[in-house]
Amino acid sequence: QREASPSFSHRSVLPRMAVTQIFCAAPGRTLVLEADLSGETVRSLKQRVADRCGVPPCEQRWCFGTKQLRDDVTLGMCGVRRDDTVRVQMRLLGGTDYMCGDCGHLNDIKPKDPIRCRVCGYRIMYKVRTKNLIQFEAR
Repeated sequence: QREASPSFSHRSVLPRMAVTQIFCAAPGRTLVLEADLSGETVRSLKQRVADRCGVPPCEQRWCFGTKQLRDDVTLGMCGVRRDDTVRVQMRLLGGTDYMCGDCGHLNDIKPKDPIRCRVCGYRIMYKVRTKNLIQFEAR
């Protein structure tokens, strides 16, 4: 006795990933990535670029159009479509070292940070011009 096969409407159909090709314009080269626009997050794509280029994901900034893409969103949510180009830029690191006038602690202060000692909260800071410590003897 042959078992009747279930009709198509009763079968469990697994959703197929809509894998498309996108271009990542990284500094010095353009990478071609196969990506699922609705299922893969920017964070996972940053990791794939890191594996190919050697640039850590935390130093990558992904931009599409005029917007910077957040790590937790998918490319489809950002409006990226098939054969679009996403710019991959490096984060600017930096800041200035300031020495506290009260406790002498060195503080790395970014442009938007309040100029205040992280240890004692003192407001008067002195800009450090070099990383080397220079000491003078008074005569």
